[in-house]
Amino acid sequence: MLASSNLGAVRGIVRLLSTAASATPRRIGGPEEPLPWTLPTDTEEGLTVQRQATGIRATIHKGDAHLSMFATARTVGKIMGSEDPRMVKLTTEIDALEAEVRPSDEEHKARDSFLAALQTTVSKMVDGDIRVHAFGSAINGFWTPHSDVDVCIQVPGHQTRAEQIVLLRKLATSLARVTTHFVEPRFSARIPIIHWAPKVPGSMLATDISVNNTLAVVNSRLIGAYMEIDPRLRPLGIAVKYWCKARGINDRSRGTLSSFSLILMMIHFLQRRPAPVLPSLQDLALQHNMPPLYVQGVDCRFATDPKMIAEDLDYQCKENGGRNTESVGFLLHEFFRYYGYMYKFGNIAIRDVVAATGAQPKVASPSAGVYLFVDNPFEVGKDVANVLPNQHTRLRQEFRRAQQMLAKGVSFFEMCQQTTLEAAKAGDAAVVAGK
Repeated sequence: MLASSNLGAVRGIVRLLSTAASATPRRIGGPEEPLPWTLPTDTEEGLTVQRQATGIRATIHKGDAHLSMFATARTVGKIMGSEDPRMVKLTTEIDALEAEVRPSDEEHKARDSFLAALQTTVSKMVDGDIRVHAFGSAINGFWTPHSDVDVCIQVPGHQTRAEQIVLLRKLATSLARVTTHFVEPRFSARIPIIHWAPKVPGSMLATDISVNNTLAVVNSRLIGAYMEIDPRLRPLGIAVKYWCKARGINDRSRGTLSSFSLILMMIHFLQRRPAPVLPSLQDLALQHNMPPLYVQGVDCRFATDPKMIAEDLDYQCKENGGRNTESVGFLLHEFFRYYGYMYKFGNIAIRDVVAATGAQPKVASPSAGVYLFVDNPFEVGKDVANVLPNQHTRLRQEFRRAQQMLAKGVSFFEMCQQTTLEAAKAGDAAVVAGK
């Protein structure tokens, strides 16, 4: 939680932004190779595994993730379910972590005040209907007081990179007047941004500001809609992100997993439980003939009607005895088992790509050298993971290590810790990467 002094500092930033706005410049116008394992059919074990395999919803997304059924046989039975004492303890630990990083009402208000002040600042700089939209964790349900606030400024026109950079330069000049923060232009990035952060790290809000990055806003709203479906998603997502960061594999710039790809992997996994935790909101929209919603030329429709969503989940879970009631701890263990052992290669998607586009998706495969292909929910065929080939083995090992340690009853926080040797290797890698 932010201390009261920090909240006061945030309010100070709001006042400083207002002052800066009054002095703004003039307006600027109008894998691994698949192993040849087979399942025995003449043994009770083989029949049991085959029955379990039928529970995996392999046809939810045609042409997507390819699973190893042998791996299912190899790991089945180690954890007996949500009531296993190891999973009960794990759930308690995850719930405690989520409670610790849960923002207070005051912190939510401070964030909203900051966004309102930024809206005022930008509106005084540019003619037209200007909108300041938060995206990322600030609106998708995973925000914590220590998270940056990603912001998109929606401006009529300003579609070219050059126009966007001109606006960002003007804004940077205004934000530079706030003496508690520094401004760092990052105009060579795929999407130009300015990074605005406190000079004392972690003391106040930091933000990355882009222009007309509206697809990112819609993506965040889609994730937020999934979050509304089931209360287990936030603690599960917080735990997965905490683990990923602690283990040093949450840095897209170094070829490992971005937070966005990690959340999509979690949703994909939850859609594929024998009794699904989540439906596909985009598939539901198509099935119910909802009108298209085009953003930057991309159809971004998805279902949000609670009744429609509940009916779809009830239908999908009917053959499995009702709704999914697995604990957060057990779901985390199964998440690691899924990506460590069951997933071999293939499209990790949260929608039926073929139904949406009429074309077969790009599929990660051993021959293509791609272990994780995490499909963009709206820009189909775009890999949001972009995991470097030299990280494939490491990531699979991390998933397996986590599953094995949790199966042994190791605590969540101990499982996340790096050894002295691992920390040293991570430091060496950072030096090589120029971090």
